[in-house]
Amino acid sequence: MLPFSTRHVPRRRALPNDIGEELKDLQRKLSHVSLEHEKGFTEDTGVDEDAIENLLPLHENQIKQALYSDVADYHLRAIIKLRKFLCLDEVIEKTQRFLALNILDRLIFFLKDPNSSRELQYETCWILTNVSAGLTEHTLVIVNAGFVPVLIDLLSCGSGSVRSQAAWTLGNIAGENSLLRDSVINAGILEPLLQIWHCKFDDDFKKRSALHVAIWVFANLCRWKRPDWTQLCKAFPIILQVINYNDDEIVSEACWALSRIFHSKHEVIDELIRSGVVDKLVQLLESPKPSILNPVLRALTNIASGSDDQTQLIINAGVLPRIKPILYKQSFSVRQEALMVISNIAAGTRNQVQSLIDGEVMADVLVIMSDEINMGLKKEACWVLSNATSVKDYDQIRYLVNAGVYVTVLQFLGQTLDDYQAMQKALECLGNIFTAGGEDANTNPFVKYLRDSHKLDEFLRFAQVAANGADQPNDELDYEWYSDYNQAPSTPKERVLHLFVCLLQRWFGKDMDERVMYQGILSGVAGVSLG
Repeated sequence: MLPFSTRHVPRRRALPNDIGEELKDLQRKLSHVSLEHEKGFTEDTGVDEDAIENLLPLHENQIKQALYSDVADYHLRAIIKLRKFLCLDEVIEKTQRFLALNILDRLIFFLKDPNSSRELQYETCWILTNVSAGLTEHTLVIVNAGFVPVLIDLLSCGSGSVRSQAAWTLGNIAGENSLLRDSVINAGILEPLLQIWHCKFDDDFKKRSALHVAIWVFANLCRWKRPDWTQLCKAFPIILQVINYNDDEIVSEACWALSRIFHSKHEVIDELIRSGVVDKLVQLLESPKPSILNPVLRALTNIASGSDDQTQLIINAGVLPRIKPILYKQSFSVRQEALMVISNIAAGTRNQVQSLIDGEVMADVLVIMSDEINMGLKKEACWVLSNATSVKDYDQIRYLVNAGVYVTVLQFLGQTLDDYQAMQKALECLGNIFTAGGEDANTNPFVKYLRDSHKLDEFLRFAQVAANGADQPNDELDYEWYSDYNQAPSTPKERVLHLFVCLLQRWFGKDMDERVMYQGILSGVAGVSLG
């Protein structure tokens, strides 16, 4: 008896924050590195620009004397010098030199003093922005010094430039990790942050800049999975307005926020999904810009990771005709995100899988799996195919077989003999196909099709190569595949070998009993015998 079942459960994936090499840590923390001064502020003219590079520690004493003097102009000039110093290269080293001054108490005084000029507060916040954009230890120094409540107070000040720069610093702190994010939320950032959307601005540029920073900060507040969204749900109505804004950067950040929100499961999030936001997200798929498409597709992937009803909302909104062109005309990261959306739809009901077939999306998936050069995209296409076949609908499987799924899957197996996780998805797909043809291996048309196509020897050769290959680092084991938790294979290689043996014994046992190759495969799997 084989120690595991061949039951395969389709896997829907809710993707965490900015997964993938191209999107990893995307805009999690940002430095303000422009050396241009804020329009309308008085620029420093008392320092030779060449001396800024060597400001610290060469002029440490002069800087401290200026900061602790009673002359307001000295304060501003010293702070501007420090801001310029932190905008240069070798950021980490310069940040450490700045922190060695031990002047954070003076900066807090400038931010809290009602007599401080808006220029001084703006420049001080700019310094904090760049320090908090650095290493975790630098961010923690800012937090432990007590700047968070002071910065939150500045979100309600009368200067738009100061508000935006204070928000920027808080966004960097929240983007460090979930603990600091929660500390910023619990300190009361949300209400004053939301008020930025209702502020009056001198011109459209300042308005767009402020709104961009504010929505980026909120997107950082949505990073990392949260068990409770009751605090942040107050911002949902504004997010629904922002995704209709006529500014790509603002819309992009709003969509990243939505993708992180939809990664969690909560009743208020279900209400948001049903608020009409799905229709707008699907419309945004018509944008040609990856900066829009990546977060939109991630949001749709996470919505489709939920219930079948939520997945149907995406289909009803017209996602399939809009996603087809993306599969061929965009960058790797966008195409990969598109395949993840399709994969989650394929993990749904029979009718939802049928919609992929009727919309000719499955045909595109087979083409990608067969002809695509990029192996990452081929693997995503294989995941789609594994989910789609898990319904085990006879007519749908027959369509795939007639469309050349055997040739495609076997070709994929041959290309991934060094990747057991990819092979596992391909073998799951074959197992689903065979199961859909009926219990009797002698009359099963899909088993007969593979046997008659003379592909069985090729399949055996792949199994033998897999048996002789080196194992790979373990991934998260899907125990749903195994009827006995304690006997589940513990490594990717063991899982693949078990699947090979299971498929061969279940569907081709009579053909295989006398074959030395089959015995060789079995010898590589501990505890498995012919009967």
